[in-house]
Amino acid sequence: MRPRAAQVVVLALLVVAGCRGGGDAAGPAAAPTAGDPGATGAATTAAAPSASTTVPTTTATTPPTTIAPGTCPPERPRAQPDPRRPSYEVSVTIDAAARTASGTSSVRFTPDLGVDRLVLRLWPNSPAARSAGGSMQLERVEVDGRPVTAARPDPTIALLPVPVTAGTTVTISTSWTITLADRLSERWAVAGSGVRLGSFVPLLPWEPGRGWATDPATVVHGEATTSPVADWTVTVAAGDLDVVATGTPAGPGRWRATAVRDVAVSAGRFRRVEGSAPAGPGGAAVPIVVVADAGVAEDPAAYLARLVAVLPSMARRFGPYPHPSYTLALTASLRGGIENPMLVFQGPGTLGRSTSHEVAHMWFYSLVGNDQGRDPWLDEGLATWAEAGFEGTLPSIRARRMPAGVGGQAGRPTSYFDARVSQYYVGVYVQGAQAVAALGPPPLVDCALRAFVDRHAHTIATNADLLAALTPTFPDAAAVLGRYGIKP
Repeated sequence: MRPRAAQVVVLALLVVAGCRGGGDAAGPAAAPTAGDPGATGAATTAAAPSASTTVPTTTATTPPTTIAPGTCPPERPRAQPDPRRPSYEVSVTIDAAARTASGTSSVRFTPDLGVDRLVLRLWPNSPAARSAGGSMQLERVEVDGRPVTAARPDPTIALLPVPVTAGTTVTISTSWTITLADRLSERWAVAGSGVRLGSFVPLLPWEPGRGWATDPATVVHGEATTSPVADWTVTVAAGDLDVVATGTPAGPGRWRATAVRDVAVSAGRFRRVEGSAPAGPGGAAVPIVVVADAGVAEDPAAYLARLVAVLPSMARRFGPYPHPSYTLALTASLRGGIENPMLVFQGPGTLGRSTSHEVAHMWFYSLVGNDQGRDPWLDEGLATWAEAGFEGTLPSIRARRMPAGVGGQAGRPTSYFDARVSQYYVGVYVQGAQAVAALGPPPLVDCALRAFVDRHAHTIATNADLLAALTPTFPDAAAVLGRYGIKP
């Protein structure tokens, strides 16, 4: 159905309102997340062999709703998570003085395809962490209570020689110890008086309908993770340190989260402020918590005020905020920010664009996932687009020139940028946002992206899925994105 002109005007006004959320002192070249161009690690590891039978990529079909080109797609109910999603039970003990985090995890998993083996990703063994002295030791692995010896073709991969038929549920149990690097701008590190942990549990790198995602680990700050949404119960012991974690508190040292693809923990000596923003379904209040570790001098209240403005702006553009709450942990020894579902890490001096960028990741990565090794632009480019709309920086994004070897390569995997780390931000974040901006008027782009979010919520989306959502509004979407190297 073609919307009335007044509806389009309202959409334009909403986007302008979001753009007036404020700017910040950071220049346009500053990378907003921990995938900072200046952050390098050890050489990348070769790709591991495929862990199971997979099915080839298929092009997503155009949504059944027919609209006139150049108009806003009608709103539709947001897709619900798979009822057979995995379920994790995690217990972790943090010893900041000893620089360790040790724990156990158990995950119930029902593959939708038959597999000839099971796979776990051990992301604390990523190149950046290992080069700084960090590591993860997998001490015990059991499948349905039986010990299993894992093959290790790569430090980040554990292959379990257990075939499973489609629709059969198995339980994988592990125990492990993480040695944390000090002063590492990453998600597994000692941070001032405390510790931050993200992607720290042995994760199932499962892509429903495709199979195991065994993208090579990358020096681009571990951004090769892929995992389906799952339900989580996380118990944390951290001595006398304060703790925040992904999820809703469920008792002392315990959190539960529903339909999130990863969890994170931050422990330290915190100053804490709380507030809320009307960003949930129907404008419902979303609780916001900001904590600042003793090693961070900034006032957490300033970050809270920023979040109170950002969250409703993003919700107006892309649909209601997808989680029960939002927590921001300001921790030492971190450049930019690191997205985790419901809990974001930010470093000192990141009040501006990093804040809006990481909020955008709650829609593009947390809600609509992607294979970050294969298609890093699909969350980073879209989050940069969302950030630019709030910060009013779209003109500078459009004007940014691409260095040689990067122009027209936005759709490349992270491994392409291992030899071009200093160009990763401009080549993926900025160029990805440029590609989206080239589609047409920002209000219409946001409408099409909202349709993408609603249709592919709780899934791992592909370029083909995005194109199927964009094409009804922008019939030339494939040609436009193709100029930037983004293909189905």
